[in-house]
Amino acid sequence: MGALVGIDPDSDGLARARRLGVPAISTGVEGLVGADGFEDIEIVFDDQLELGGAHVANDRLLREHGNGLSTYPGRGGALRRPGREPRGAPR
Repeated sequence: MGALVGIDPDSDGLARARRLGVPAISTGVEGLVGADGFEDIEIVFDDQLELGGAHVANDRLLREHGNGLSTYPGRGGALRRPGREPRGAPR
């Protein structure tokens, strides 16, 4: 795992990532894009289904930087890899 990204610096998830030695970024996808090693990250999963527009904005930002965003694969979305669209993916 390259990093765990969130928007609440005091969240349990980011605290757990830090304890496990995983880079924890509390400034959202904007922080991820500016982080050391971002260029090595191939897949970004976004679990922001409940935040509506956040997923769309995150996808747009990542595409501007040559990466792609999965469409919450844990919730039935199609997995998308950077630069490739899966067969049958909505456009």
